[in-house]
Amino acid sequence: MGARRNDVSTERHTLPNLTKQPMPTPDHKPGQLTAMISSTALDLPSHRAAVKEACIDAGVFPVGMEHLPARDVSGIRVSLEMVDKADIYLGIYAWRYGWEPDFDNPQKISITEMEFDRAVERKVAGRLREILIFTAHDDHPCTRKDIETGDEPQRKLTAFKAKAGAGRVRKEFKSVEELRRLVSEAIHHFLHREKEVGDTGAGGDTARTSIPHNLPRLSIFFGREDELKKIADALDPESCTWGALIDGPGGMGKTSLAVRAAYDASPDDFRKIIFISLKTRELDDDGVRDLSVFILSGLVEMLNELARALGCVDIAKAPEDQRPRLLLDALCGTQTLLVFDNLESLIKRERDILFTFVQKLPAGCKAILTSRGRIGFGAEELILERLSQEAALATLTELATRTRNPLLAQTSEAERVALYRETSGKPLLLRWMAGQLGRGSCRTFADALHFLRNCPPNNDPLEFIFGDLVEEFTREETRVLCGLTHFTVPATAGHITEVAGIETAPASTALWSLANRSLVVPNQERSAFAVVPMVAEFLRRKRPEVVVETGNRLESRAYELIIENGYQKRNRFPILDAAWPTVAAALPLFLAGGNDRLQKVCAALNHFLSDTGRWDERLSLTQQAEARAVDSGDMCSAGWRAYKRAEFTISADRGTEC
Repeated sequence: MGARRNDVSTERHTLPNLTKQPMPTPDHKPGQLTAMISSTALDLPSHRAAVKEACIDAGVFPVGMEHLPARDVSGIRVSLEMVDKADIYLGIYAWRYGWEPDFDNPQKISITEMEFDRAVERKVAGRLREILIFTAHDDHPCTRKDIETGDEPQRKLTAFKAKAGAGRVRKEFKSVEELRRLVSEAIHHFLHREKEVGDTGAGGDTARTSIPHNLPRLSIFFGREDELKKIADALDPESCTWGALIDGPGGMGKTSLAVRAAYDASPDDFRKIIFISLKTRELDDDGVRDLSVFILSGLVEMLNELARALGCVDIAKAPEDQRPRLLLDALCGTQTLLVFDNLESLIKRERDILFTFVQKLPAGCKAILTSRGRIGFGAEELILERLSQEAALATLTELATRTRNPLLAQTSEAERVALYRETSGKPLLLRWMAGQLGRGSCRTFADALHFLRNCPPNNDPLEFIFGDLVEEFTREETRVLCGLTHFTVPATAGHITEVAGIETAPASTALWSLANRSLVVPNQERSAFAVVPMVAEFLRRKRPEVVVETGNRLESRAYELIIENGYQKRNRFPILDAAWPTVAAALPLFLAGGNDRLQKVCAALNHFLSDTGRWDERLSLTQQAEARAVDSGDMCSAGWRAYKRAEFTISADRGTEC
């Protein structure tokens, strides 16, 4: 302990002392935003100087404690007062936990953590506009003296970083220059959101509330009017439910919907809104970013965060099994709306405890939960489906305006509609695809789609969205999905049964379960289903063995149908017509397979395709069969296909049937 005390004895925090600053700070102007720079000092003097420069360049007044006025209670008081006066809190954390005062510090935490906790309290109360966290990347160069010695301070530092990053955007820097750039970008992005009409909601209103809260800001939000109405009904004090559960696959906008609904909550019903997220990953244009690593279990961390938000920090010291009851007592009479986000990361036992907790919320309190899977009953449940086309197009238009991306702005409505269909209206995929325009070689949505199919593992939105679902699919769901990847037109349960190798009843159940998760799309009559294109793309990568197996079964079944019911057996053509989705799905497999089988298929389908008016399919199949015959040295078949192709063309020109 003595060695550590000597190691940190010169550690300081940023207090306005302009004579010792590397650059002068302009005078604070009336109405100018203030940013509190919070960090340890021994290891980060150049980093804080760079952050200060970024603030000044952005027109934000930087404050901090470059030198503590004294290592006594006045130092703590001045430090926290500076947080109280700030509009933005900038947390810069690297390799040190920092000075732990021996006085007025029952929690035995560092003054840096005290500053962060005060910032969170003010954010919850609506008196701090933004908290921005920046941590040193593992690849950031450092010296031995930069790293605080001892297991205990390192344990506390790791736990503190996890707490600070939980539910917030946390950027990692590998150098002083990168930190300056990241801070500058973050501040300018914040100022841009403040300046713009901002936080667009359904109907174009600004997402704001007079209720004290710590909700994240909504950059863009359109649509979901029906879902918002259902949540509002569930939050009504007269409703007998504890609140609302929003579930659905990744990328559907569950968090955005929950946050928007919380912004819309009536000040007459709630006095406080507390948002707590267990999200550990986030996808942006650059790829997947790790947000935090929980040292405690997800549930314990969530309950502790709730205790801090309620100002009941002592509850975090109580035995874990007593904390839910103590928090329920603390919530009595507070009229608090709780928003618990990304609960799928909890293990089942923890989900059960949390669900019991929200069921017992005292009168006047409600909750909104989001999860990738259902976790309980007794609430208004919303299985979030794809965004409407109108809302998706409005989102892309707003993105083009806000990001000032000329390539996105130049895309046509037809291109945007095509993108909507490719992404099946998943807001996260829409944003990611739009964000790729102008990056690397991506100049069009087609380029972005190509990149999506070949993107690196650290920037794979399909893995981010669907990766966890693959492990949770039942056997029937996996086989149904992999079977559907071959179909070019919507398929019924009957069509998919033989391809998937399962009975009709479980196939139907699997199809509806997958439709509820927006992984397959039903037709207007809800009688046939098509797999979402990007889900099919992902399955070909993740479950190639099942895709191949179902493809082999599809090819065998289609070949049997064609040979038994084709050629000139016109009385059997209705059977082929009813099975056309299966036959059409198998044609690419025949074209990729052996020449002999392809020639038989082409001959057997000739009259059927003509009689049923499938002229384009007949000509295309004949042309490709001719090319395959040439490649295989089958000149007899090649000559016959060339003759039939010419015959088709002449007949088409004359308007007659051959």
